[in-house]
Amino acid sequence: MLEIENFPEVYSPQLSKKPLKPIFWMLTAALICAPFLPNATDGSNYLGDIQLASYAFAIAPEVIRVPEDHTRIQWAINNASEGATIMVKAGKYFESVIVNKTVSLIGENRDTTVLDGQGKGALFDVRTENVIISGFTLQNGYAGVWLYNAKNCTVSENNMKNNAYGIKLDNAGNSKIIRNNVNNSQWFGIVLDHSGNSTLQDNSMVGNRFNLRVDGDSQQDFNNRIDASNTVDGKPVYYLTNQRDLTIDSFTYPEIGYLAFVNSTNITAKNLNLENSGQGILFAHTTDSTISNVTVISNWNGIEVKAASNVTVIGNNANNNFDFGIKFEHSSSSIISRNNANINGWAGIGIFTSQNIVVNANIVNNNVNYGIDLVYSTNSVVNRNSVSNGIAAFSMVLYYSNFNMIYHNNFVNYFIYKPVSITNTWDNGLEGNFWSSYNGTDTDLDGIGDTPYLLEEGNQDNHTLMGRIAVFTATAEHQVITISNSTISNLQFDQANKIISFSASGGNKTKGFSRLRIPKALVGDSYTVLVNNRKPLTLQELPISNETYIYLYVTYSHSSASGAIQPDSLLVQILVAFLAVAVLAVIVTVVVKKGKIPPKAVPSQSDIAPSGQVEAEGR
Repeated sequence: MLEIENFPEVYSPQLSKKPLKPIFWMLTAALICAPFLPNATDGSNYLGDIQLASYAFAIAPEVIRVPEDHTRIQWAINNASEGATIMVKAGKYFESVIVNKTVSLIGENRDTTVLDGQGKGALFDVRTENVIISGFTLQNGYAGVWLYNAKNCTVSENNMKNNAYGIKLDNAGNSKIIRNNVNNSQWFGIVLDHSGNSTLQDNSMVGNRFNLRVDGDSQQDFNNRIDASNTVDGKPVYYLTNQRDLTIDSFTYPEIGYLAFVNSTNITAKNLNLENSGQGILFAHTTDSTISNVTVISNWNGIEVKAASNVTVIGNNANNNFDFGIKFEHSSSSIISRNNANINGWAGIGIFTSQNIVVNANIVNNNVNYGIDLVYSTNSVVNRNSVSNGIAAFSMVLYYSNFNMIYHNNFVNYFIYKPVSITNTWDNGLEGNFWSSYNGTDTDLDGIGDTPYLLEEGNQDNHTLMGRIAVFTATAEHQVITISNSTISNLQFDQANKIISFSASGGNKTKGFSRLRIPKALVGDSYTVLVNNRKPLTLQELPISNETYIYLYVTYSHSSASGAIQPDSLLVQILVAFLAVAVLAVIVTVVVKKGKIPPKAVPSQSDIAPSGQVEAEGR
């Protein structure tokens, strides 16, 4: 149809203001002939509806039908004009489509209009902006929809199933992902990577290995509109931005499919179980916040903290995640303490491009590549961690990470760092780390190796521990530290009777030693040491004892014996009772007491700082 509104006389300077009536007659002729022109079936342009309004001509959007006009969707796109609409009839199409034009792709029915990629790339690989995809089932491809450098796109009302990725956005901000079903992806359900200001609404993610992941660097990358209408395995997604003074726990939020905080302050997330997503929990551009007593398993990263400060991650279980149990990136002035980070794919704990991070009293075992991984990170403290990996993995790696202090850790198996110039401190001036590969001697009987443990030229542990270190809470204010070739456990303090007790185990009839740091506030200045009411094999108070701590070194035989340390004035005893539990293993009980043997010991938690705090250790 030709519509002419307010058609004036058209003038040209060259024609001295004479009306250009021939243009009018040319358009009239075109209108008369248009009904007799056949529609092109090869996608070439043809004369269709023409509108003339307010001095301008506009051709209505092109509509191409598959399979009527083209039997393949890719051919329809190849022959389409920018802005075309491609209508796809119900049926099964075996193809992977590259979308490099701004078009709308509309399936007749989301359940019966099926694209099957047969494992050969993305079903819709979108490389341009302002594309609309709606009404399809997209299956068996690298991705159902992959938006790559493709902003302002809309993906709605589709079924994604059995792809590596359901919907993947790479640098595809300002896009809308609405009312899609994303199921059984081998890797990720929905990923937003550097794709800020996007909207996710009413999407269902079920049975994907990692259901949802949001990643980026700048705050803008994380500023998305993702509401609780989205679900992961039937549980709502909580993607919360610009929050303050909020606590999320299993009581207030009993069902959580995915949890993220962005640009928030004073947040507490605790007592939660989160699994099968790109992040079990994400804190991005968030400050003064805490994650505690959270279990995150089978995620890409268990706990991920990005571009944050003053965040405490304490007392969590971050096990069996694909990449990292706990990962900090671009963050500062934060604490990672008393967590279990075991059997993760890359590393238990990763610190990237961060500074002033305290990694304290964590158990980090049997991760595939590294226990603790520091990359481009500085001015951090790594202490009191127990790190033990399999024979093919490394306890710790430092890559371009300088000016860190690393001491009082138990490193079992291998240590590695990249061959670059690094400067770190490996002891606190008195005590360093336990290295299972150290084979030095201790001729002066103080529990410290006679020779340094050399890591590389310029990096060495000058005070290598001859046994594993354990840190025990005696009171809220005081801790007892043991360095021993025995396994030390069950330390307790009976304050009323001035009794400290702990148990140790070792091979039967082998020689054991313990180096003890005991606060004087617990035992006083004067004492006697007894083993089975007899003197130990060796006892000495070390010259580093001071007004605050007594340092003792005691040796004993792992056999049927007992011992005690007794202050002369207070009759405080350290009783070491050795009870054989097997032919090759013996348990040793050490008691510091005043007046009487303590009641049956209640085990205290070892290798931790008290009450969730990280103690600045004295000497």
